[in-house]
Amino acid sequence: MGFYRDVVLKNAEAWLGKKSSDKSNSIILSTYNNNKPLPRGYKVKSTDNWCAAFASAVFIKSGYKDIFPIECSCGKIIEKARTM
Repeated sequence: MGFYRDVVLKNAEAWLGKKSSDKSNSIILSTYNNNKPLPRGYKVKSTDNWCAAFASAVFIKSGYKDIFPIECSCGKIIEKARTM
């Protein structure tokens, strides 16, 4: 299990300091938006809150989409996690 955790942490840490204000978070949004199918068909915009998209993008990048509820809404992540 430690290996999986290390991969997720490495990918999350790689995006430390990314911000909306300078659009450096675009790599995170692209990672989320390029994952198909998009949950609920919603493409995250640069003006959206992106905390849930960040968490999802980390798991997408890590290759662990099957163990994390991919979503761009914190509430929807919680709902999906409960059903998982």
